[in-house]
Amino acid sequence: MRLRVGQSGLLGHFGRYARQFNLLELRAEQGALPRAPRLREFRAEAPEGFVFSVLSGRAMAELDPSPEGERALEFAEKVAQATGAEWFVLQTGLRVSPGRVGRERLARVAARLLAAGLRVGWEPRGPWSHEQALTFAAELGITLVRDVALEEAPPGAAVYTRVRAVGSGGRVTSGMTERLAERLFDREEAFVVVEGASAKELRRRLALELDVGELEADDDAEDEEGAEEDALDDPGESEEGA
Repeated sequence: MRLRVGQSGLLGHFGRYARQFNLLELRAEQGALPRAPRLREFRAEAPEGFVFSVLSGRAMAELDPSPEGERALEFAEKVAQATGAEWFVLQTGLRVSPGRVGRERLARVAARLLAAGLRVGWEPRGPWSHEQALTFAAELGITLVRDVALEEAPPGAAVYTRVRAVGSGGRVTSGMTERLAERLFDREEAFVVVEGASAKELRRRLALELDVGELEADDDAEDEEGAEEDALDDPGESEEGA
């Protein structure tokens, strides 16, 4: 199995992060990310096999083909290009519904991203039933994103999951880890985004459960790094034309 585990968003120094995880999901919000040259440095610094994923910004939630929506999509595409992202995850809102307009909006953006060579995940927040979302995702050739710690993984060789419920009080429990591993073990690829402070522990336990080896992470060495690595990578506005 190809297992990639990481967090949504970068807190701290990228080099340190890449020693702990092998997946990073970045939300494409203008002004909240480092400039394009720094994103390209992340790509150059990333170890072999490291995966970047772009999460659509809030301005893209309705996939509105307005000028504002188009600017948000173009910015997200630039983030994907700068990082060499493998995945683009669309979080859609209430207006992207099972009706004609919602389907057309999703189909248009998904086709554009797929044509750019990206793998597309879809995380619907609107009034889609599970079966409706599964069927439409299959029609579009995209991956439905679910919290596999809470429900069965959608069918397919690859799973992209966002895990929000990480045990009681934010702790990783053996039962939750076993359940997650059971739902992933027969898949060729699993991309696991963990929200919360227990991401490292879940990464360690999941790798052991699935017998895919362990990421190198020297926590003692991390503690000894300079103060400059404790700060957030400086965010900046996007660089036009990046």
